[in-house]
Amino acid sequence: MGNFNYPDINWETLQSGPNGKDFVKLVLDCYLEQHVCEPTRLNNILYLVFTTELNLTNDITTVWAKINCPLHLSQLHLPRLICK
Repeated sequence: MGNFNYPDINWETLQSGPNGKDFVKLVLDCYLEQHVCEPTRLNNILYLVFTTELNLTNDITTVWAKINCPLHLSQLHLPRLICK
């Protein structure tokens, strides 16, 4: 789980522009599944959750968070993993 800055990756199709191409290859080479399906920052999915499990999609939701930072004030969706 983490904040990854690859806005040019389409996680449904695993297609990417030049910035995310190597990262998608790494994810595929490691047999990882990315589970966040909703945008987390503007129209981009930047906060990602990776596992080797294929059936966790229903267990991940996003929640609004307002981040206070001296440099900027941002509103974003943060993924929340619900373990059952």
